[in-house]
Amino acid sequence: MRAWQQLHALTLAIGAILALAFSLFITYGIGGVLVLGLAGLLVGNHLAHRYVVTHLGEHYPRHGDHMD
Repeated sequence: MRAWQQLHALTLAIGAILALAFSLFITYGIGGVLVLGLAGLLVGNHLAHRYVVTHLGEHYPRHGDHMD
């Protein structure tokens, strides 16, 4: 049952993002959609970084730009 609720929430989130992208496209053109995409990438990067820090911590220290 929980997997169904998560799938339902994901479907609603994707629908909301597509509706927002469509309305921005109508209002501002492709520039508005590109700004929305950039904002989505930045938020996704932040959430991924927070997940790694929270769940992995210092167990896998970084050395430069790659994992050793």
